[in-house]
Amino acid sequence: LFFKAQATLGNNAVDLLGVDADGKIVIVECKLGANREARRMVVGQILEYASQLRGMSYADFEKMLTGSSDLSLMEMARQHVSEDAWSEDNFRPNVERGLELGDFRLVIAINGMNDELKRIIDYLKARGGVRLEALELQQFRDEKSGVEALVPEIFGLPGRTVVPTTRSEEHTSELQSL
Repeated sequence: LFFKAQATLGNNAVDLLGVDADGKIVIVECKLGANREARRMVVGQILEYASQLRGMSYADFEKMLTGSSDLSLMEMARQHVSEDAWSEDNFRPNVERGLELGDFRLVIAINGMNDELKRIIDYLKARGGVRLEALELQQFRDEKSGVEALVPEIFGLPGRTVVPTTRSEEHTSELQSL
């Protein structure tokens, strides 16, 4: 629904901080797969952001997202969602409850998933309590036509087990030919 890039949180800047139509707060940290932080450190980083948000007042959260805008968070939500997909009566209470309980959707966006991060996400999912997801975005380009494709895959969704895999060169070249 609504995201703010580089939202200041304490001494940190969250890559993307937002709230969906149901009032669920979403924290997104973006990393390059080649970055060493894309493994263990990014998990600690996103958990730190969540811990800093937990207990924050609705007014402070709203100010963080809306900044100097004259519109409230509710008014921004109203502009971006159709009436039938949004309940004004539920939106603010859901945001407040999420802030109070620390119940957030945590997403690591990465251009190349690695087995270490898959295992960490699967472990947290199996243990319960913290919902951490990774969104892998791989870009492929056909050299002949110049056509590019961005292929997303989400890890850590409820009901889905993550099994570390190794992509063969043959499979990778098949994907690159898309």
